[in-house]
Parts: sequence; C-alpha cells; structure tokens
Amino acid sequence: MTTPSRLFTNTACLGILAGAAIACPFHLDVGEAQPGLIASLSDADILAVLAERDAGWSDEAFLADHVQLTFADEFYKAGEAYFSPDSDWIIFQAVPIPAKGEAPSEHYDMYVARINRDSSGAVTGLGDSILLSEPGSANTCGWFHPTEPGVVLFGSTIVPPAGDERPGYSREGSRYTWAFPTEMEIVTRTVKEIVEAEVRDPARRASLLSRPDLHQGVPLFDRDGYDAEGSWSPDGRSILYTAVDAETGDGDLWVYHVETGEKLPIVTEPGYDGGPFFSADGKYITYRSDRRDDNLLQLFVAELDFDSRGLPVGIKAEHALTDNGDVNWCPFWHPSGRYLVYATSAVGHQNYEVFAIPFNKDQPDRQPDPVRVTHATGFDGLPVFNATGSHMMWTAQRGADEINAGRASSQLWIGRVAASSPFSAGTSRSEPTIRPVPGSEPATPTAAAPPKNNFRFGVKPGNYTDPEPGVVCEYVSRGTAAFYAGMLPGDRMMTWNGEQIQSVGHWSELLGQHKVGDVVKVGVRRDGQMLTLPVELTAN
Repeated sequence: MTTPSRLFTNTACLGILAGAAIACPFHLDVGEAQPGLIASLSDADILAVLAERDAGWSDEAFLADHVQLTFADEFYKAGEAYFSPDSDWIIFQAVPIPAKGEAPSEHYDMYVARINRDSSGAVTGLGDSILLSEPGSANTCGWFHPTEPGVVLFGSTIVPPAGDERPGYSREGSRYTWAFPTEMEIVTRTVKEIVEAEVRDPARRASLLSRPDLHQGVPLFDRDGYDAEGSWSPDGRSILYTAVDAETGDGDLWVYHVETGEKLPIVTEPGYDGGPFFSADGKYITYRSDRRDDNLLQLFVAELDFDSRGLPVGIKAEHALTDNGDVNWCPFWHPSGRYLVYATSAVGHQNYEVFAIPFNKDQPDRQPDPVRVTHATGFDGLPVFNATGSHMMWTAQRGADEINAGRASSQLWIGRVAASSPFSAGTSRSEPTIRPVPGSEPATPTAAAPPKNNFRFGVKPGNYTDPEPGVVCEYVSRGTAAFYAGMLPGDRMMTWNGEQIQSVGHWSELLGQHKVGDVVKVGVRRDGQMLTLPVELTAN
C-alpha cells in the first residue's frame, strides 16, 4: 500500500518532523510513495523516471540553472534557508542522518555553510556544514545580521524541550497539530569560521571574536513562552519576531529594539500571526495570519510607524494581499519591494507550489492576481531571494534523494533568476543539476540552449543598506563584462542607459531586462567625477 509523505511547515520556519512538529503551523499531505515501482528499477532507470516525473521544471521560466544544495546522504531533511547579505553563506535548519539503527531526531539543528561557485560565479553547491545549535535542542528560523559578518540569530530551546507544549494551528481535516516549546528563545551566535574568512580588519575581527556568543547561542531576552521567527531590520537596530502567549497559544508580532532592549507588540489581532520579514527599505513588513479563524492562512503587508529615533513602534496600515480558500504562507520580499513570493495550496494540498504576487505601494489594498513560479510534483515552499534578487532559494521535494521511499526528501534548492520579474517570464527551459544517487554512476546532463540572459556582469555590490542612490562596486571579477568595460572597485554606478539607479534591487531588475549582446551605457561616479562606460553583455 502507498504511504502518505508528511510535511510540517511554518511561515517563517519549516518543521518536517517524524512525530510532533515543534515550531510549525500545519501539517501538509504532499504526495504518496510508490515503493513497488521504484524498487523494481535500477539506479539508471530510477534517474530516468525521476527526470520524466519532473519534466515540469521546464515550465519554470522565471528560474534557470537549478542546483540542489543539500542531500539525503547527509541530511534526513533540510529546509528554510536564508542568505547572508553578501550572498556567500546560507543559514538553514536540518535533521542529520542518524547513526545506523537509530531513528532521526524529531528536532532540527541549525547550520551555516558557504555557497560554492565556479570560476564564472555560477553556484555549484555548498561547502562543509557548520553546526551552530546545542545537542538535543529544537531550533528554527535563522537569520544573518545585516552589517556584522558572522553574527546570526535563530530560535532555540538550547536544551532538549520538555515536550509538554501547548498545541497550536492545525489545518482542518489534518490529524496533526504543532506545538510551541515554551523554552524556545531567540538566540544570537557568532560564527568563528565566517568571521575568520570574511573580516580582514584585525581590530574588527578581534571585536567580533570576543563576543560572548562565540561558542554557544545567547538569548536576546528571557520570557515564558515561545519566541522565534526572528529577523533583523535592514539597519540592524530592530528585530521582528513572533511571540506566543504561553496560556492562550495565540501568536502575535513583536519588535525588539537592540539598543534599548525594549519589546513592543505591533500586530495583535486574534489568530496566529507569524513569519514576519522587513522589506529591503525597512518601511514595510509582510507576514501570514490565521485571522479569519478558518484554518486557512492569508498574506498581509503592513506599513510601519516610526518614532523620533527612527525605530518601528507600530503599524500605520495593514493590507491583505490574499483573501481566498487556500493556505498561503511564508511570504518573502523581492529586494525591489514590488512583489513577494510565497507557498500556497492553490494547486492542491497534495502539491504546494511557490507563487509570486505583486505589491503596489500606491494601491496597497488591491488584491492582484498571483502567478505560479515552481512546477514540480513534490512540495515547493519557503522561497527567499538574495540581496540582489539574482537567485531564489527554496525547500523542495524533487531530485533523486530517498528513492527507496518512492519520493524525494525535503532538501534545499537554488535557481538563478532568469527573468526581469515572474510576471514577464517567458518559456525558456531550465535544466536541473541533480547529483546521482550515492554509489551510482553520474548521469550525463542533457544539453540545453543557454537562457537569453546567460551573461555575468561581474560586479559585487557593497551597499545593500546604503540609502544613497546608485550601486557601489565592492569588487569587479576578472574576465567579465564590467571588467572589460574598465569598471573598478570603488566605482558607484549611478545611471543605466540614462535611468537613475535607485538601489541594488533596482539595478538587479534593470540588469535582468537584458540579453547577451546588449550594450549598456553605465554612468559611473569615480573620485568625484562622472564617467560613461559602454558595457557589452557577453555570454559566459
């Protein structure tokens, strides 16, 4: 008989657990195993079946160069990953493969890993995983500090949870609920390996390596009740998070001011509000809510209200992006602020997919039509962008892992953004990068026509949170379009074919509108003078 595969998920935190979910709002049915079919095939046949099963990936025109980042020979399951500000590292939660004869842990550990790239800058995978959490603890929802390299936060019980948590959200018809460990607190941790690899200034490196959270997570504050799903504001002065009342089990959104230690509730409507994130400009937040008390989640955006210190103290107005009969969750901003990506049951509870939905600050109450981003038979969710919007990373059940169970395990995937927006994506094909089943021969990749914008500009931005217009070139990679045009580290790109560049996210959108062979006139400010550099976008 077939066995339903079970996926526990959270707007800001994924929990795919063997028994009870620890920090996850609902339990989703995402497909059924086919052990009879899979068990009768050879490794080569299995890969062919899986490739045919996921032929729908060719419809993912918004994404290209799919790469699987985590694998079932290291992690029983992995999910919910976020980029560092420079896109060189990720933080994620995962359950490691247990020792032979032992069951997998029911709790997630927290890890960081470097993103590996080839000589052209294309993502090829991850470096060694670095464990951050304590043995036996339950962990979720990691995030990088926007300006302090190597400093992260995540939700952690620090010690093994007692297991007597109050149950919370459960989708109607599901036999499963999730619970909130009252021991769960938001902790910070300084990752020595990142500091030593990324920080060149001796004084700053010494300062970071003297932090009290270098060797273990240190709670930001101590409160009775679940505190997690945290993320720093773009300026690092505030932390947005979810706090659950220990008595009622109701979750609200709070903000923590780092400088003063002040904690303020900002969204306190009935029903679970969670999974909050700041927009790239720090003026808005997004989250999901069970506001209607119908076991269906809806997406919201709110404009923040600030005090005289420039710190968020509440919301000016709240706007519903969705109001339908679906479970909509894990909304995440594109750096431009013009749209969000999220996971939804719009396709069906057996197959959650990533969708994108516009947000217009001039018409915030309009509920626009979303578009589908992922097209695979397994679960796709928890999508996030890097700071430039050049890549999207998400959690997916696709690929060749755990084939003996008849389905792919939940692992991390990444794809290059291949269109200027998901609402204008064409029909270009995207060939996945799948590592063969351990012990089998590598599969021969199928040749594919290069995407129309298969070029590398070659500039690493150095001003993700700088309010001044333009994009600072932190460094310029040799052999790229920017290098041959004469662009230098320290240059600030001010205009693009005569249009003022507003931010890194805006520049990323402008870049995505071009194809190989285009010549772009880039206005550059260098040493107080303006230069115009013609840049030919040559193929990789």
